[in-house]
Amino acid sequence: MSKTRDELLGAGFSDEHLEDLTRQADRSMARRSLPGTLSYPMVCLILGLSTSYAADSPWLVYGLTFASLVIAIGRYVWVRSFRRYYDRSPRLWKAGVVAGLLTSGLIWSVLATRAIAVYGTGWAGLLALLISALLCTMSLLVYTHDFQVILSFIAVVMVPQVVMLLSLGSADGRWLATAISIFVIYLVLQGRQFHRENWRARVNTKLLEIRAAELEDARNQAEAANRAKSEFLANMSHEIRTPMYGIVGSSEQLLKTDLPAASREDVETVVMSAGVLLDLIDDVLDFSKIEAGKMSLQTVGFRLADIADLVMEMFAPRAAEKNITFEVSVAEGVPGRLLGDPSRLQQVLINLISNAIKFTDEGHVKLHIEPAGSDTGEAPIRFIVSDTGIGISREAHAVLFDAFTQADSSATRRFGGTGLGLAISKRIVELMGGEISVESVPGVGATFIFVVPLQRLGTDEIPVELAAGILRSVSRSRQPRRSFRILLVEDNPVNQMVASRQLELLGYRSDSADDGEQALAALARQDYDLVLMDCQMPVLDGYEATRRLRAQEGDRKHTPIIAMTAHAVKGDREKCLAAGMDDYLSKPFRETDLEGMLDRWLYAESEAGDSEPPTSQ
Repeated sequence: MSKTRDELLGAGFSDEHLEDLTRQADRSMARRSLPGTLSYPMVCLILGLSTSYAADSPWLVYGLTFASLVIAIGRYVWVRSFRRYYDRSPRLWKAGVVAGLLTSGLIWSVLATRAIAVYGTGWAGLLALLISALLCTMSLLVYTHDFQVILSFIAVVMVPQVVMLLSLGSADGRWLATAISIFVIYLVLQGRQFHRENWRARVNTKLLEIRAAELEDARNQAEAANRAKSEFLANMSHEIRTPMYGIVGSSEQLLKTDLPAASREDVETVVMSAGVLLDLIDDVLDFSKIEAGKMSLQTVGFRLADIADLVMEMFAPRAAEKNITFEVSVAEGVPGRLLGDPSRLQQVLINLISNAIKFTDEGHVKLHIEPAGSDTGEAPIRFIVSDTGIGISREAHAVLFDAFTQADSSATRRFGGTGLGLAISKRIVELMGGEISVESVPGVGATFIFVVPLQRLGTDEIPVELAAGILRSVSRSRQPRRSFRILLVEDNPVNQMVASRQLELLGYRSDSADDGEQALAALARQDYDLVLMDCQMPVLDGYEATRRLRAQEGDRKHTPIIAMTAHAVKGDREKCLAAGMDDYLSKPFRETDLEGMLDRWLYAESEAGDSEPPTSQ
């Protein structure tokens, strides 16, 4: 066992693993040995009653049978006490089991050996030998994990009988002794083989358990690391977006003033740089959500023509600055109205076209949209973005869509970028159920092709979003914005100043509160038409303030509450809605974003109520 122990320790087992392995083996032995404890008094009776042994020597037969029964009961109780006594002293428990086994074997050996001495090779002697052989064979199966126990039991049971056969002096006795000796040698060799296979199987099973535990620990650590990464990204997003709101908002307000040309150019640079930084943050968050399997798609009605117009307006000026041609074409047969996720589709196109323009110094960049097949309900659409830029080598195709990689490492220094755009695009396309590929020749250009299955909308159908937009456009002319009063709840002084200024420029009246408690006090003093509520605040945060306000309002009224938060990861919107807020505005938001949100809720509320305008305070 010392060699086996050394081998196991060398294979990576610890002392705790060895102890657990031994415990499992002993527990298995305890379960298997229970049925055999009562077999010894039974075989004593069988030998005595099947022959004239009991009639010739009743005191010996029944006395040894009774002794065997007492030992068997003691063994049974001791084996059943595994859980109670084993952990206290494993060696003591096992010593008790082995002592009981050898004692039972010794009692039987005495009875069987005397049967051979009295009856020779007659029926009683042969029956004793046969039962002894069966008991030894059974010991291989029950005590296979401990070869020393097997050897001891076989020696106690069989050696005295072999010696007695030889002492008979007859030819039959010698032949039987030789046959029994050969059988004993076979049992010993077979027991050794069983022992090795048993321990090998137990060791392999334990190794699998150890590896499974290590994999489980690794998985838990990976999940913990992923949670920590998500929390870090969320916190960093919040910390960056909060001051960025002040930068973006103040810069937009500056652009509305009469600035000298040089100053206006500087402010425009600030706005552009802020947009690049926000795009980078959004890319990192998107990739994190995709990795965690938390990116979800929405299904809304949209027009591909609107997306085509948007990318044309967005990238035509950038292409003109580089003196390259930018073209967008839509083939015949493309449905006018579709169901899908236009924002994610637009994100993929922006990534691909932005890269195409960035890596093209002369020639053209083209976007072509065409049907990839026709179906009664589905409308698979193929998008082709081609350019005459620097191209991509064949070797780089394998890692092109991997995160944080670029086809040419020097491109990072020359063109900038994190290498996330294509990785995110590929994951989004696959999430939509489509596929993306690339064809390229270095120095000639590259063509990215992706196909996504979309749903066709009937020609007479109008998407819900479009219908809501029409209703809002009608209602906006019904009330002047000065008739609405808005409560702005924001603890950051800069953001509070910027948001107040934005509301003023949009024509709304507003009051400010620094935290949730001040907001509740202000709402108790007078009614407001809408509340812009920051989520993370001292004293009382926006979530708890919203819950308290909803509890106070009950069914009497419902004040629209729009969350303003710099958190922008999966679950934040749901958390806001669960607290009782009505919508979600992610910082930093532009003045147009704020205007659209206010129009959506203020005019929707006034339209849903009676025709009388709300009273101004």
